[in-house]
Amino acid sequence: MPARSPSAGMDPYVEVCKRFAEEGIRYVIVGVFGINFYARQVGEIITTADCDMLIPATFPTFQKAVRLLADMEFALEAGGEPLPTPDPVILRGILRARAVVRADTADARVDLCTQIAGVRFSELWKQRREFVVEGVTLYIGRLQQLINSKRAANRSKDELFLEQHKETIQSMLRRRP
Repeated sequence: MPARSPSAGMDPYVEVCKRFAEEGIRYVIVGVFGINFYARQVGEIITTADCDMLIPATFPTFQKAVRLLADMEFALEAGGEPLPTPDPVILRGILRARAVVRADTADARVDLCTQIAGVRFSELWKQRREFVVEGVTLYIGRLQQLINSKRAANRSKDELFLEQHKETIQSMLRRRP
């Protein structure tokens, strides 16, 4: 597929979601980026450096997603190493290791994941929420599932995040649909 420049003025994350949908790539936005969709006030938005996108852990889906990001001129890396071309042999190894592919441009960072702690893609997909941004439907994990995943990750950075943003998260959880 030839490279296609982003839609004029479209948020780069929305553009990625739009392109994934056009290519039939199922995804769910997770992590802090996903949690922020439940914010109702600017003061509830939690700063994050990236957008975590969870996709099914199948080779055709993974390969298509990585190639699409490369076509969109994202710089790719996995395991801290550059991924200059989405070579199938290397991609199979990345998928087997369940490593995250980081995709960077000047104005966006996407972490492409095939697993997250505490919840499977199929569960998130089945219970996803849809948010429309700039006319594009985005698929977001349920707030409680995203919080549970942070807890299940058992990483100090996630424990610190949950403690630092405890009041905001509790407020979001009380309002959830």
